[in-house]
Amino acid sequence: MREHWISNIRDVVIVTLTVWLGLFVLAAGKIIYEDYNELTSLRNINQQLRASNGQLIKERDQLQEKLKEQPKVVYRESKIPTQPSRPVEPTKINNLLVEARVICSLRDPVKLPNNIAMSIFDEMSSLTSFFEGPMGKAYLRPITSVSFQRMEERSKAFTVLRYELPNNSDLIGEPVSSLSRYVTMVINLWAIHYDDFTECGFLEMTLRVNGIDVLRRSLTIRLVLDVPDKTKWVGIPLKEMKLPQ
Repeated sequence: MREHWISNIRDVVIVTLTVWLGLFVLAAGKIIYEDYNELTSLRNINQQLRASNGQLIKERDQLQEKLKEQPKVVYRESKIPTQPSRPVEPTKINNLLVEARVICSLRDPVKLPNNIAMSIFDEMSSLTSFFEGPMGKAYLRPITSVSFQRMEERSKAFTVLRYELPNNSDLIGEPVSSLSRYVTMVINLWAIHYDDFTECGFLEMTLRVNGIDVLRRSLTIRLVLDVPDKTKWVGIPLKEMKLPQ
């Protein structure tokens, strides 16, 4: 009788251990399977992010190369062989271009603002950017074609705003040296709006006269867009202009 009870207890123990061992194996297998799936998903996401970052870095490098491009100066052959040729630089203002590259934080990190193909401005209301000096102001007109591109840091975007002289500007035809009468350039960031951005933190500005860079400035700034329907202005000192003599 005693041996019979001992045999029954042994069988119960063996069955219990077998069941627990089976449950342990199933639980371990489930955990390993779930971890594998999670690691696979993370690896796929990481590959997608790397591909996306690679494309953004490529676009950024292409943009930087374009910004670094310098206009070519045309040289005229000397009529007297014994004298060295000299670069010809126009002495009067034929055209003037201002480029402002600005980086801003997106209000909605997943939403990039729509590009602006063309904006219609009233002639007077568009003249909100200008050169300023003791003699008064010379106004600039915005070129109303703007595109926005995302930075490598996904919550930021940049654009390049361009400005030119109006057709009736008094500066057209004046000597290039006449720009030395102005001490400040005020730029209205007209395409940067409260609905799309929270603040702007970097500005790179280039002033080009007759295709020649006469001023390039990089500024680390903080312009907070906290009022709807209001744009921001930036003042740039002009004392570092390198005008042709």
